[in-house]
Amino acid sequence: MIYYVDKSCIDVLRTKDEDCIAGLEALALSRRLCENLLIAERETLDALAKSESLSDTSRATYRKLSNKSSEFRLILKSVVQYCMIIGEGVTRKSKFDDGQTVIFIPVREMGKKDLHKLSIMLAENTDDIEFYKIIGRHYIAKSGIGRINIVFEDRLGGGSTTADILESIITKEKNMCLCIADSDKKYNGASVGETLGKIIKISDKYKDKRFFWDVIPLEVHEIENLIPVSILEKVQKQKEFNKDGIDFIKFLIDNGTSNDLPYLYFDFKNGIPMKKFFLQESDDEREKKKFNRLETYRQYWRKYIEKYGITIEQTKSNVLVNGVCEKILKHAIEYFSDLTNQELLNQCKTEKPVEEYWNDIGSKVMAWGCVGERLTV
Repeated sequence: MIYYVDKSCIDVLRTKDEDCIAGLEALALSRRLCENLLIAERETLDALAKSESLSDTSRATYRKLSNKSSEFRLILKSVVQYCMIIGEGVTRKSKFDDGQTVIFIPVREMGKKDLHKLSIMLAENTDDIEFYKIIGRHYIAKSGIGRINIVFEDRLGGGSTTADILESIITKEKNMCLCIADSDKKYNGASVGETLGKIIKISDKYKDKRFFWDVIPLEVHEIENLIPVSILEKVQKQKEFNKDGIDFIKFLIDNGTSNDLPYLYFDFKNGIPMKKFFLQESDDEREKKKFNRLETYRQYWRKYIEKYGITIEQTKSNVLVNGVCEKILKHAIEYFSDLTNQELLNQCKTEKPVEEYWNDIGSKVMAWGCVGERLTV
């Protein structure tokens, strides 16, 4: 997270207020440990570097940052959100006309919380978190910002536990947290899945305290739907798995409309199984009820399957339409991990709706997870 130290903090520091000193010390220490991105005007940094109220190590940190102050303007222009540390006032959030959000935090509060440390990213698993970091890297490259990294304290959820963990983080008000969750929608117009539904309820419950946390509810079925086709094709050539799923995705892209983008809801891992269209003789009453609830799903996907040239009633396979690969997210992450930020920008050609998701998610991931490079002080 970016922390901008306002010059008003200097006046409070001169009173030798212990909480103010603790807050500025904590910010400097975390910056040395590459746990945040700390910036300010040169005059403010110079005053902090000379303050006898601060430790030698903190003064050295602020002195080093003063030499880098010319780099700060581009960063502030490119980030969608940052924290401004102020001398007096109350914690509040403001969104300005340019779309940028600023969280105002009194400097004394920084000495009482762990907000200065790494932000938490709460997601279903480590692969999800790694992929979101890649999207953040892409945004950094696109914005032309250099010499910053994206690092989070990973926190894994999954199922109903994600909402419980989020609520615990919110109520403690100790750490910054960005939570991202799949919708699990299986077709356009479907309700969100149980996990995201519970997260949204928690988000609504604490909406008046939405200072140190945020939730990104993905409209797409799963995180895999955000992998660009260009990368799917590169990974397919590397791993040499069946390309039928990619061909169907490309068909869905060509046959979508502005109001209906079916490839955002296609199951990249498993495709469309036959069992969702036909009951089996061995199915019990529970399975029959589950099958009946899928009628809208069948109506939605039938038109695309048949337009693609598949006659559903004549298909003998257990799968009507193949997915891409059950491990496609892991394979994509492996591919991305070998690329520099600039190579990532050059090679990742995203489809229009996916590009919008990458810009939105990337800007927020950068804002919550950006940290500075190691300082030599």
